[in-house]
Amino acid sequence: MKSVVGNNEKYSMAFTTCSLLIQESIKIAELFCKEKDWKKVSQIATDENLFQYRTVSSLKRTLSEIISRLKLLSEDAINLLIHGYKEEQIQVLWLAVCLRYQFIYEFSVEVIREKYRSMQYKIEQFDFDAFFNSKMNYHESLENITETTRKKLKQVLFKMMKEAEIINNDDNVQVALLSEKIVSVIGSMNQKYLMVFPN
Repeated sequence: MKSVVGNNEKYSMAFTTCSLLIQESIKIAELFCKEKDWKKVSQIATDENLFQYRTVSSLKRTLSEIISRLKLLSEDAINLLIHGYKEEQIQVLWLAVCLRYQFIYEFSVEVIREKYRSMQYKIEQFDFDAFFNSKMNYHESLENITETTRKKLKQVLFKMMKEAEIINNDDNVQVALLSEKIVSVIGSMNQKYLMVFPN
């Protein structure tokens, strides 16, 4: 299990076309628990058109995205994704997104969590822009992102935060109520991963 979180490598910003993918991710996690092999999971899901998508290209793109996230989770976390309560499932998937994308991980810790702790609950569009601009000082690759792509990144990130119940429909941060189980499972991976949840 290898995560890019915590280094200064080039950001991956390939989250412009995906959401949290809750139901799809649970299906893939269930299949992985049976097969224990990601390549086989991908092949079976493609052959059976597991998500009933209209095109193979869309299916493969979504499969690749989901597997790239779930690969970063521990076996216990994947089991919790399958068998946990809805809130726990969503929290596991939010962690997976944060581990997959260092940019989102840092936004969660440096913006969302800090605003919550300082009782400034509103996440403004400007907060994303300011954060993005600040990261350009350390990641030159961000300078090559067009304004259109940047707007799409913002739109998708806000959508995922709402799906993960990190913010509500008014863009206000919501406290993350973490069960003992999720604290134990995530904490066993790395205690710092709990910081992606506002509490």
